[in-house]
Amino acid sequence: MDDGELLKAQLGFCPPVRDIYSPVAIFEMGRSLERNPEQRSQTSYNCTEEIVAKKPTVADAQLILQLYDLRRETEMRKARHWWGAEFFPQSADEFLRVSQAAGTQENNWLRQALGYWGMTASFVLKGVLNEELFLEPAFSGEMFLIFAKVQPILKELREKLGDPQAFHNLEEVATRTKYGRDRLQLLAKRVEMMRQKKAERQAR
Repeated sequence: MDDGELLKAQLGFCPPVRDIYSPVAIFEMGRSLERNPEQRSQTSYNCTEEIVAKKPTVADAQLILQLYDLRRETEMRKARHWWGAEFFPQSADEFLRVSQAAGTQENNWLRQALGYWGMTASFVLKGVLNEELFLEPAFSGEMFLIFAKVQPILKELREKLGDPQAFHNLEEVATRTKYGRDRLQLLAKRVEMMRQKKAERQAR
């Protein structure tokens, strides 16, 4: 099954790029890609020629707005705040203590934010969403912040998880362009400053 057939099988139809994707359709596409790691290539969907677009289109903008709106959900806001202001893992073990604590609030927040950005990044990798528009700091700055916290421990995390593809989507989108690599470097410095300030507050 190729990429286009996968999308069509999941949604029941091949959505033209001009459509305004609903939140349900957005997450269904993301779940389909996450459940099929063998489909993680950099090819674009060939369901219709309309899916492939080199420049941002109105449909890309509409999809970005739909994705942005999902971030306003109450629990998602809490997850984003926790990732941004509270969680600064310094080792794979520290990360795993949270990821393996099923049923805790922190575990829910960790998975919710990572799942969201993993799925949205998959849209870029599969050609569903324009990469240039996605990389605008106003939209994906938060993804870079999260990945900047994970990247230093990524190798160890993959080894302990036994999954060399863990965080693949985030890593690929964040590092495959010079703009992305520069942005990630900037956010890594910012994360370290935030971590130090948090430690100073706790020491008072």
